[in-house]
Amino acid sequence: MTVEIFMDRFCWDTEFRAQYQVEGPVIEDALAKPDGMVHPKCAAKIAELNEESPKHTAPWEYAELITYGRDEVSRMKWNDLKDLVSTRKRNQLVKFMGEKATLEVLRWIKRGLDPEHAVQKVQYSQRFNRRR
Repeated sequence: MTVEIFMDRFCWDTEFRAQYQVEGPVIEDALAKPDGMVHPKCAAKIAELNEESPKHTAPWEYAELITYGRDEVSRMKWNDLKDLVSTRKRNQLVKFMGEKATLEVLRWIKRGLDPEHAVQKVQYSQRFNRRR
C-alpha cells in the first residue's frame, strides 16, 4: 500500500483508522471525501479564475489555487494527460518549461483550468519555489 492510499484510507475510513488507535475514545469522525476528481474548493477557484483574463490575474490569485491534498489528477502520469493538448503545443511546452513543468500544466488543464492560466500558474509556482 502506498503512503497516499494509506493516508486516504486513514482520513476517510473510520474502521481502518480504528485499528491503529492505541488509546483514548474512538474517533468516529472522518474527513469528507470529495466526490469528483478535483476537490470542490479547488474546482470553485478554477471556475473563478477561468472567468477572468490571464492578463488581469494577479500572482497571488494563482497562489490561492491549491489542490487541497492529492486528488485523482495528482496521481495521473504523462500517458494519462498527454492528449489534452496537441503534440505541437505539448512539444513547445516541454521545450519552454521542461517535462516536469509541462506535466504540472497538463494536470491543471485536466482539473479544468484554462490552458493560459495553467501555464501562468505553474510559472508562478516555479518562481515562488525558487525563492524559498
